[in-house]
Amino acid sequence: MPCEFLPWTNGNLLKDLFAYAQQIKVGVGNPDLMPYKKSQINNSYQFIKSCSGIVPIGVAVQDGNYQYVNPKTGVQVTVDEMFSFAKNELQLNYIFWCLQEPYFSNQVIPYLRNMKPNWQ
Repeated sequence: MPCEFLPWTNGNLLKDLFAYAQQIKVGVGNPDLMPYKKSQINNSYQFIKSCSGIVPIGVAVQDGNYQYVNPKTGVQVTVDEMFSFAKNELQLNYIFWCLQEPYFSNQVIPYLRNMKPNWQ
């Protein structure tokens, strides 16, 4: 949000936006699926998770997200880590996988092909 970066600058814009989305039953989302990234957790991820079970929620894997280094492991994030974080930590309904190559063909497609039909 413009001029808001939690916890330092807080105008309640994010909080109010997500509360309003819940009130009017509009789905919410976010770019950048980056597990355990502190700036995401401090900002939109906390509000996304609060919408779970109330409205549909989704996050997009953007170009560059596949190269993200997981701060908990110190190594490049895997598709399985992204998926597990999305499902278990954020409780997403949707993940929008970007087509960045070679990651999409070499990692995402094989991962999705090996999944059980119903991942819930």
